[in-house]
Amino acid sequence: MMGSGLESFGDCSLPGKPHIGCVEKTLPECRKANFGFNNKIGSIGGDSYRFGNNYNMSLTECEDKCMHNYSFVAYASITKNGTGCEIWTKIMSFYTSGPVTDREIYLLMGKESNWWKWFITALGGTILMTFSIICYCVYRNSEQKILAEEN
Repeated sequence: MMGSGLESFGDCSLPGKPHIGCVEKTLPECRKANFGFNNKIGSIGGDSYRFGNNYNMSLTECEDKCMHNYSFVAYASITKNGTGCEIWTKIMSFYTSGPVTDREIYLLMGKESNWWKWFITALGGTILMTFSIICYCVYRNSEQKILAEEN
């Protein structure tokens, strides 16, 4: 759902150039750009809210409600055909097996940021290079002293 970054006023799932009815989604201030929803099959134990049992609400509208409220952490359709909206404010547990686990639930997940891995790699490389240069200079200096003592 969040992968395309487009809001639906037409078919936005097509690859390449989006449908003319698609508009760019903007995240609310309470959400960072590195967050999105991952779908899992199962059931949730936790605090949930159903939007007035409105079975006409689409899954895209449900995602939008969840994304724009900072306290919501998961959402799912109420019916098998993908309509209705249930949203969770707290997840106590997630079950992947049991009597009611055939439901697709979208959980808010942070996407991993890798900037710190690149920083540590660059820092480690710089330290290693500096250490190598120092060792080479010490080696050259000691070699020159030995040659000077022999002469």
